[in-house]
Amino acid sequence: MNTESLVKSYEKDFFGRKYLYIPNEGSKKLLILLSAHNQGNRYFLLKSFLTKQNHNLLFITNPENNWYLDDDLGELYLKLIKSITDTYDNNNVFIFGSSMAGYAAIHFSIKLNVNCLTCNPQVNLNISMDYGWYELNKNISKLISKRKALPLEELLNKSFYSGVMCIVHGHAPIDVANVELILGSSTAVRKLLVYTLDTDDHAMPFGRDVEKVYQALELISGFSSFNLQTQDASTQISNLRLHRKNAIESEIRFPYRRLSNFYKPNGYSWRGRHGIKRPGVYFFEDIGSYNKFWEIGGALVVYDGDRYEAVTGKVRNPLVMSLDFDQPIGVDFLNNQIICNNAWLRVPIDGHLCVDSSGVFSAVSVSSKNCYLNWDLLKEINFEIQASTYVTCFLDVDIDKGDIIFSVGAYGESGYYQSNKRLDISGQYVLVFQISSIDLKHKDALFSRIYFYPDGIQKKIKIKKFAFAVGNFPDNSFWL
Repeated sequence: MNTESLVKSYEKDFFGRKYLYIPNEGSKKLLILLSAHNQGNRYFLLKSFLTKQNHNLLFITNPENNWYLDDDLGELYLKLIKSITDTYDNNNVFIFGSSMAGYAAIHFSIKLNVNCLTCNPQVNLNISMDYGWYELNKNISKLISKRKALPLEELLNKSFYSGVMCIVHGHAPIDVANVELILGSSTAVRKLLVYTLDTDDHAMPFGRDVEKVYQALELISGFSSFNLQTQDASTQISNLRLHRKNAIESEIRFPYRRLSNFYKPNGYSWRGRHGIKRPGVYFFEDIGSYNKFWEIGGALVVYDGDRYEAVTGKVRNPLVMSLDFDQPIGVDFLNNQIICNNAWLRVPIDGHLCVDSSGVFSAVSVSSKNCYLNWDLLKEINFEIQASTYVTCFLDVDIDKGDIIFSVGAYGESGYYQSNKRLDISGQYVLVFQISSIDLKHKDALFSRIYFYPDGIQKKIKIKKFAFAVGNFPDNSFWL
């Protein structure tokens, strides 16, 4: 095989970028190979993969050693790759890179939502400089000085990424520090494979053994097709994915974006807050109330290094359901009896529940765990609820002993589904629920419940305050 003549035949130019695309008619899969640091214009493992070509191959280089970012944060590279990948199914696309190219492999796989195989990748270039060597740090510092050092863990937290990411790494400090950032990410759905090698060497562990690379790709393909969902949540997860994907593809602009730019150049996801290390004011795009376009407005949040506190986006007019009792002290309640407003009790036939005028519930004998106080939330809402809508409930409660369960749920296409939080101590609690589907005609279309006796222990419960709002208010500091 004459590689020089092959390169001349297949090499093309994409707006100044050379690339080599070599098809394989017997395969529906595409393997993208990114050249690593200091490889110049040499295509990564070209001869080895041509000798044993199982898939369609796309070779790309980065002779500038700028982590495939250039001055446009990698947009030209993304367009180049997309011009080839558009004819492939995302599940059949794999990007492979090591070290600097490992950074690019993760970056492009997240942006294009395709699979990734990476070895000892840099993930955060600022952190990598703490462990890097002279030649590496010299090039990283150029990117940092130009503010081109895109932290991939933040990109992953804010992106809809459903591909499989396979990371092979050793115990070199630079590799451990970077891999931990991916392990600590908080994406909603994550398919991550990690292979840790017993070595302190920062090197490309596959060497020239392309058979091992293809084995890794088969492992990724198998994991990609594997799907596991809980039955009750399957519809909710599906709608949530669609909602997030549509929002990303439509490039929705949220209110407060201009305000957020004063503090940080980009918004953050509440799920990704654990990746924030420095105190400051941050804008979270996915919390707060809905605007007139039925989009979450976002909120500014202060982080003091220990906890978060809402600055904007607080609940101004929460719907509060009071439990002011007019009955005499010690009244027993029957099953499904309305006690006040839109709240009612479910008490088992052989159960004994009573409440006094101050709202303290107590049980003398309870043989069933299915004993609860139910609020009909839908009766308090004067506008139409849509799928993917967030509803947040707030509870201030005293518990003398044992457990209770705080629940928010709905009745939809798949029947009942709900979010639960087990409480074993007095305090203030928040529970966020996202509606996947809802049957507005059902008696339990949208509800919140307190299950008094999931543990069968006799106890006294004082509900000091219950409130709810339409929107995502995941922390006590959002409630006035």
